[in-house]
Amino acid sequence: MKKLILIGYFMIMNICIGFSLETIFDFKIATVDQNKVYQLVPQGEDSLETMHADLKHSVEELQKEQDIIVNEANILQKNSSMLSEKEIKTQQDKLNKKQESFKEKVIEFHKEEIQKEQDIMHNFQVELDKSLSLVTSEKDLKLVLNSQAVSYIDPDINQDITNQVVYNMKHQASL
Repeated sequence: MKKLILIGYFMIMNICIGFSLETIFDFKIATVDQNKVYQLVPQGEDSLETMHADLKHSVEELQKEQDIIVNEANILQKNSSMLSEKEIKTQQDKLNKKQESFKEKVIEFHKEEIQKEQDIMHNFQVELDKSLSLVTSEKDLKLVLNSQAVSYIDPDINQDITNQVVYNMKHQASL
């Protein structure tokens, strides 16, 4: 009886081990270099550079406004010996209002810039996810890892899909 139980146990173990090995060997793994994708596709780094180029005019306007305020402060300081206390106070108040208004504009500009950057990053992530989904279904992959987060993976079981992801994202951008 014990022999039958042992034989049954070993048969079940062989079936389980065989199933596990089959599952492991069917398990396809790939890596993608997301930094490289970001640098090479229009939805990534190029979008940020375009955004910064678009904002250049606004930055220049803010710099001009700042220069005017600094110039007015220098003039007030230079002429303060010839003005009454009341005139100095009035001009300082005007200058303080301009500085406060300028500060609010800078804060608003930075908020808009951050929001645009976040929108670009979100768009990049959405497009990356679409491209990864397409490549993983084409190649029947079960796991895709960011190559920057993997210390080592056996080259025999790894596929680098970075170039296919870049190709798909560039193609999507051209549509």
